[in-house]
Amino acid sequence: MEHGIVETLYKEMYTKLTFRIKSIVKRVDIAEELAQECFARLLREDINNINNPVGWLFKVGENLAYDYLRRAREIPLLEGAQTSGINFIDEVELVKEALATLTEEEQKLLLLREKGYKYKEIAQKLGIKESSVGQKLCRAQARFKKSYLKLSGGE
Repeated sequence: MEHGIVETLYKEMYTKLTFRIKSIVKRVDIAEELAQECFARLLREDINNINNPVGWLFKVGENLAYDYLRRAREIPLLEGAQTSGINFIDEVELVKEALATLTEEEQKLLLLREKGYKYKEIAQKLGIKESSVGQKLCRAQARFKKSYLKLSGGE
């Protein structure tokens, strides 16, 4: 892609793109870093392959933001457990016990979501409406958290 076009887009769109990414990741420093990555990727692209460079930038920015959140979510809960004096085996047992307090459907919801399944896929696997997955998942997470905290003495 021509550097002049990218430079113009950078001047016109950097702040807006950063603001959009920040609305997803909630951190200015991360948003700025991801916005920079968007423009770096744009430099590597061929302008003839991009119909709408602004739309492309925002789509790439949003995807990078969601990837960042996904990776951040994958940081193990166990990191915190080790600093609080709970060893790994105790932590695993607490998670198992907390899961056991949930219904079978709630357990499956949480496990499928943790494995990265999308709402549509979860709905198909469990034979429930896609529109109800979010609410059921939220309730299951709340029940799990309450049970976990009670079992770990954190309540």
